[in-house]
Amino acid sequence: MARKRKGRPPKRGGGGSYANERANLREERVDAPKISISRSDLVNSDSSSDDEFFSSHESPQDTHVNGRSWLESTRNEPTPVPDINRLQLAAGTLVPRKYGDTEPPFCGLFAEKDANVSLGIPTATERYLFNRFSKVAEPIATEYDPERTQSVSRITRLHISGRSIPTWYTAPYPEEYTKRSYISVCDMCLKYMKSDFVAHRHSLKCPGRAPPGTEIYRDSGYSVFEIDGAHAPLYCQRLCLMAKLFLDSKALYYDVEPFLFYVLTSVDETGCHFIGYFSKLKISSDFPAKDKANNVSCIVTLPGLQQKGFGQFLISLSYFLTRAQHTTGTPEKPLSELGAKAYTKFWTLHICEELELIHAEKTRKISIQELSMRTGMTTDDVIYSLETLGWFKNGQISVNITELHHRLKTWRSKDLLKVNPQALLWTPLKLQSQNLDS
Repeated sequence: MARKRKGRPPKRGGGGSYANERANLREERVDAPKISISRSDLVNSDSSSDDEFFSSHESPQDTHVNGRSWLESTRNEPTPVPDINRLQLAAGTLVPRKYGDTEPPFCGLFAEKDANVSLGIPTATERYLFNRFSKVAEPIATEYDPERTQSVSRITRLHISGRSIPTWYTAPYPEEYTKRSYISVCDMCLKYMKSDFVAHRHSLKCPGRAPPGTEIYRDSGYSVFEIDGAHAPLYCQRLCLMAKLFLDSKALYYDVEPFLFYVLTSVDETGCHFIGYFSKLKISSDFPAKDKANNVSCIVTLPGLQQKGFGQFLISLSYFLTRAQHTTGTPEKPLSELGAKAYTKFWTLHICEELELIHAEKTRKISIQELSMRTGMTTDDVIYSLETLGWFKNGQISVNITELHHRLKTWRSKDLLKVNPQALLWTPLKLQSQNLDS
């Protein structure tokens, strides 16, 4: 490599050491020749045949032009502008570049055996077969069959929190995730994955150690988070997809913006682990309170945790929030079989607790409307609960105190999770209505 010299160099071809040095460097370099290509060199499609290919033979005469070597013949020529039109398209066929007698293939960069590209040029038979099969395959590939359905999901188990839980129904996960018999879900961010190995690698670096919402309850190692579907749509969509594995009637998976989600988690040193949740529609505080406002749209607890009182905890929490709004509420109807069983159990026990307090106050009479306001239950649900207990006959409430104490004693003897009102820190969400005319 020549050294850089300061100042303006002498003109090319002039005398001086600089010109001699440049000439010596040209002799020492072994560069490929630079050849200009004109359009007249391109092969006409009418004269081309299937047997033409790039010539790979070099005769001894090819290395010299007019008695001079390649290097000498191009030494003083200006650098040509490359022409990229080395192939022309004629009748849908790429015609190979036909080199003249003065130009070796690939500008002489490769040896003769390496420069042979004849195997890359399709023969007439290969072109015929390709065109024939293309005409047959193209209509089949583009045909639309409205009767054709997607492949059936093979997911039969949910892997979450180190447990393998049998699923009850199918969920519309992306097709690439439904080809295995199980799906792995992170119990903190609810990201779904194809295998346990991927889930383990994800758990080592999961950024979502807690649900993306506001913590409104914390007690005895459990926390509840309120999540706005409009603020964390991805998390809520994952939550709805997982819930569909255990709810046949759930129809909404992606339209989560109108809902609030209340997620129950167990808390340890690694993070907040999912247990269950319930959701409800956002209701503006400007709307008048209705006796049949829905306080729960969907409620799910993982099947492996359903006998530990988590479902009753979530139902109880929903009524705590309802009473904080000074109104009454009820779940969306119709209820599933398990949902009806869980709510009937909660309603009867909740009515028993209120009747016990009323009895302690030495109150002899109480109306259905008063029970409704004290419990946060609608009047229909209060009447249904009293009828289930057998304490509502002929339009009158008649309570068996002995049976009432026995029911409460049996329920309180079970070590189940219960809502601690002192641990709840929550205020109702207020949706401000804007005047569009202003």
